Amino acid sequence: MSKNPHGTPDQKQLKIAGFKISFMMALVMSLCLSVVGNLTARRPEGTPAIAIISGILFSFVISFVISLIIGLLIPIRRITSFILKKMELEEGKFETRLIESIISDIIYTPIITLVMTGLAYNSAMKASNGLAQLDYSTMFLGSLGICMIAGYILIFIFQPLFIKMFIHGFKGPDKQN
Repeated sequence: MSKNPHGTPDQKQLKIAGFKISFMMALVMSLCLSVVGNLTARRPEGTPAIAIISGILFSFVISFVISLIIGLLIPIRRITSFILKKMELEEGKFETRLIESIISDIIYTPIITLVMTGLAYNSAMKASNGLAQLDYSTMFLGSLGICMIAGYILIFIFQPLFIKMFIHGFKGPDKQN
């Protein structure tokens, strides 16, 4: 990443790096949560594998688009930095990463889970001509619990890797020398 005379990347470079991080996080989160959601969903016995695979792919595409929109519209880095500052936490420390991960998880996962559970519910009701014995709130809360845990772990592991990958060599003005 090229730097300005002060040794820091310019705003355009940071925005590009931020988009790349958002893109990669959307990719990983969407793929993993689509797999988790579809594999933990209750299905009638004998559901063909192709239906499960197509459900995973459909979920992935929709979830990926939602994740990208969230990443582009919500200033997650700014929100996280604000909260960390209020909590007087230092970036880069283990306990700080725990908080950063929960903040991102709280922003992304409930929105994605709400939409994906809604689509699954509507699909099941449509396929059963409205006869499926499903309760949306039970479906949503069960899925939300599983996805919050899975999302937290994914964010905790992958977010710092993508940050290092796309903002390599950056030293803020206060970290020079």
